[in-house]
Order: sequence, then C-alpha cells, then structure tokens
Amino acid sequence: MRQREAVGGAPYRSLLIGIPAALAAGAAFLLLFALLMTLWDLLPAAVTAFAVAAAVGGAFVGGFFTARLSGEKGWLMGLLCGAALFLLLFVVGICIHRELRAGMWLLKLFLLLAGGMAGGMLGVNKR
Repeated sequence: MRQREAVGGAPYRSLLIGIPAALAAGAAFLLLFALLMTLWDLLPAAVTAFAVAAAVGGAFVGGFFTARLSGEKGWLMGLLCGAALFLLLFVVGICIHRELRAGMWLLKLFLLLAGGMAGGMLGVNKR
C-alpha cells in the first residue's frame, strides 16, 4: 500500500478541496436535473428527490476527492466531507426556510454521510 503526501501535509486539509468539489458537483447535478425537468413533465415531488440526489452525488464526489488527496482513511475522510456538506446545507436551509422538518433532515444526514463514505472508500482505493 502506498501512502501519498496529503495536501499541505495534514490529511484533513484535503477537506479544503473536497468540500468545494462537493458543492460544485452538487450544483452540476442540480443543473442536470433542472434540464431533465424542463424536457419532461415531471411531478413536483420530483424536485425534492432530485435535490436530495444532487446533494448525495455531491457528497460522493467530495468524499472521493477528499480521500484521494489524503491517501488514507477513505471512509473517515468521506464521512467528514459528507458531514461538512450536510452542515452547510442545514445552515443554508434553516436560514432560507426558517423551519425544521426533522425526518427529512435525518434522512439527508444519513444519505450524505453514506454518499461521502462511499466516495471516500472508492477514492482512497483508486489506483
């Protein structure tokens, strides 16, 4: 097993690249889903599903880059990236909507953590 030097010398600094990558990937997924929704007549409930899918896709990409750059502890680095993305989305969501639907936020937390960990495990094992 090879060990790579992490960004800036500390493995957790790779989060400084992974989190913006997660945000950029999530935005790209949102644009793709918006295009799909304009091309096909989809139910309004699809908006929520697409938004969650975009966030999970972003967490996956962010976890992948974070673990790839750190070179170790892929599941942990992906978990941290997913958690950071969740916290960002949670704060923005609370500021915009001013309400808390606990069931939906718990589901998003679980999915973002799982997506980040999956991306992290793939990223650290990518040759």
